[in-house]
Amino acid sequence: MKRKYCKDEAIIEAMNAGTWEWNVQTGDLVINDRWASMVGYTLKELEPVSIKTWEALIHPDDLKTSNRLLEKVFNNTLKYYSVELRMRHRDGHYIWILDSGSVLKRTDDGQPLIAIGTHIDITHRRALQEKLAQSEENLKEILKHTKDIIYRISPDNTLIYLSDSWETQLGYTIEEALNQSFNPYLHPKDKGRLKDFFKSINHNNHYHTIKDFRLKHQDGTYHYFETTAKAIVENNTLKSYIGLLRDVTKEVENQRYIEYLSYHDQLTNFYNRHYLEKSINKIIDKNNYPLCVISIDVNYLKNVNDTYGHQTGDELLVKSAQIIRDNVTVKDYLFRIGGDEFLIFLPNTNDEGALEIREKINRAIEVLRGNEFPLSLAYGFHTKTNPEVDIFEAIKRADYNMYEDKKKHRQKDFRSLLKSPLYT
Repeated sequence: MKRKYCKDEAIIEAMNAGTWEWNVQTGDLVINDRWASMVGYTLKELEPVSIKTWEALIHPDDLKTSNRLLEKVFNNTLKYYSVELRMRHRDGHYIWILDSGSVLKRTDDGQPLIAIGTHIDITHRRALQEKLAQSEENLKEILKHTKDIIYRISPDNTLIYLSDSWETQLGYTIEEALNQSFNPYLHPKDKGRLKDFFKSINHNNHYHTIKDFRLKHQDGTYHYFETTAKAIVENNTLKSYIGLLRDVTKEVENQRYIEYLSYHDQLTNFYNRHYLEKSINKIIDKNNYPLCVISIDVNYLKNVNDTYGHQTGDELLVKSAQIIRDNVTVKDYLFRIGGDEFLIFLPNTNDEGALEIREKINRAIEVLRGNEFPLSLAYGFHTKTNPEVDIFEAIKRADYNMYEDKKKHRQKDFRSLLKSPLYT
């Protein structure tokens, strides 16, 4: 009579599982073809099959694990077991199997008689798990050692995740920052910019960048950062934002220093001609009228450079700039536009104000003369009251008045200079 093909066998075959049946008392082991093929053999090549066959193929370390679990099943501590183990393939490498089993039958005195179970090849799954675990470990190492801060923030600005660099970059612990608002760390003047930035990337699948906003360090100072971020949207609902924070303080400072150098005279720190061209429209704004233009020139600078050297001439320029700065109330537009010439724009200032400044400068020069620092400045000004008059025409008039003043004092001042104890 042909044996009936049972449902359980169909399920096992569909699972591509190896099966085993072990007589615990005699050591006999019955396995199917799949059990043998998983380790690279045919059933016939393994015969005679016994528990010794199993013990020869299982990894030694895993045999100890298997025996511990079997002992618990045998003494009824466990009803069944399921464990991942390694078996040596015919080619010499190990495969991973999911070994599951239980006691099917016991002796009259309760000892295990027949144990049954299955083997399922999980090598591919284990490889994927190990690859994933390695990827996760690599990611942890990257997050741990990257200088930039990786963050996740909720739509209401609550910090959900922060990488370790949060502590090294800003000095706060992650624990005190998580589940708290991001707002207290932002410079008050930058909060609106960041709010608009995150709002602009809602429901947008692209990364966006914002630069040069400030975050407060634990020591109370502010550092400049930039961030690249994107919105995380699920089922058309904004869940959070993820992004990267990078400290760009040095870059911002370097850029500002470069800009400073491009717009300033390095000797006196006054603005230069380049900045005059850039800012002229701001200077002639209608709200600045009357606008007083003052032209100042260092008398006999060429004579000093030729006779005593450029270092002495530079000292005169630096001191002249300091006197001007000390005696001009509005310091927004102080320019050195030539070797010995300074140009000043004073918004909402008339002739009377220009004359008052001249008197202050002259008094300051007299104090210096008493301290053996000979200095003479030619001074001219023009007040521009009509916005229709070209600003450069006003500059020419101020220059003309300055040169007229220069003619009156040049020879006398240079003779005084030659007699000064500083140069004799």
